Amino acid sequence: MAANLLKSLIYATLFVSATAHNSTPEIPTEEWTTYTGPNYRKEVFPKNDTSEPLEVGISVLVRNLPKIDEVNGVMFMEVNLRVKWQDQRLTIPPWLGAEDYVPLDPVILQDIWVPDLYIDHSSEAITPSVLTSIASVWIYGDGTVDYSGNMFIRVACRMNYTWFPRDHQICSIRIESYAYTLNYNVYKWVPPGLEIGAHISNEQFFVRFEQTEPYTRVQDVYGTYPALAFRVHLTRQITYVLLQVYLPSGLFVVVSFVSLLVPPDAIPGRMTLCITTILTMSALLGVAMQSTPQVSYTRAIDIWLLVCLSIVSAVLLEFGIVIKLREREKIQAKSQPAGRLMKTVSTQVQPISGNPAVSEKESARFTFSSDVVEKASLVVLPLVFLVFNGAYWSWFLTGSEAAMPRGLSANGTL
Repeated sequence: MAANLLKSLIYATLFVSATAHNSTPEIPTEEWTTYTGPNYRKEVFPKNDTSEPLEVGISVLVRNLPKIDEVNGVMFMEVNLRVKWQDQRLTIPPWLGAEDYVPLDPVILQDIWVPDLYIDHSSEAITPSVLTSIASVWIYGDGTVDYSGNMFIRVACRMNYTWFPRDHQICSIRIESYAYTLNYNVYKWVPPGLEIGAHISNEQFFVRFEQTEPYTRVQDVYGTYPALAFRVHLTRQITYVLLQVYLPSGLFVVVSFVSLLVPPDAIPGRMTLCITTILTMSALLGVAMQSTPQVSYTRAIDIWLLVCLSIVSAVLLEFGIVIKLREREKIQAKSQPAGRLMKTVSTQVQPISGNPAVSEKESARFTFSSDVVEKASLVVLPLVFLVFNGAYWSWFLTGSEAAMPRGLSANGTL
């Protein structure tokens, strides 16, 4: 009996010894599961070991430009924002090396200090989600926090439409600190800096990007704040407006000139053609005004449409003058004797009455006859339109080209 008891004690001792030898020592979870010690305060700015300001590294990947709202002057962008900073107050797991990291749920940002960066003139920044938010947080062994998140931002963009439809818009995106001046933190681009998606495109604009200087300051009455910025250059594609506005309006002007070839006696047909053309031009002008940005100043397209409408209206006015002159000629033909119906351009031919004053009046009236107005309009009005085309397109192309910045590459950065 005693022998069996002694044998059991020996086996139990050996088993406990083997178990203690093969097991991994337990790591105190209190040191790293919370990442914040009992004295950690997230509302207090983190101080580093040196007297230098805290460096906040930022990189931006522009994935897409889903919408450019010209009516409201805003631009929607899909970006991947990455922010890195160091907080040495965090409680780091003892087994985590300085270059190693632990991926955590973004909900941890509610418990630690985060930079107070914001996007200037941005009214909305939405992080999409499926099961969780499309974002990640990595904490490194040296206390560095690395945040990365995909988001859609809505940024106001001040636009100028003087050279519309060959205008060039510049939208500035500026990321800056709201409360902490340069004495506390600085913002710097970290690799890869500003990246542009390979397939970014827009139906209305050629899109180009420009990264500004790597160190930007924003100053107001309270101090100087750190900031980073980049610009989005939007150059409008003129093809759509050429096909939808310029070409139809020019053709309507040419069609109005066809009415000058119609005999003045065909009043219903010619009048119908003139009125139809001017009404169509007015409707085209209204549609163009509604479908383009509405501003209080004159744009390049406004000058074109107003001149086209004026020329079409001049054709109708010319026909009204011709009708009035022909009616007066008919009245004069009925009231004058046959001898006074002699047509002459020379002021030296005396009428039967022998009155020189009457002769000069009749000669002047003849030079302003309906036939002369018809022949002059057939030459003058098309010539005016041709001269206007040459002057307008020369001014438009030269001025709009001079207003565009140089050295921009498609879907790239400067």
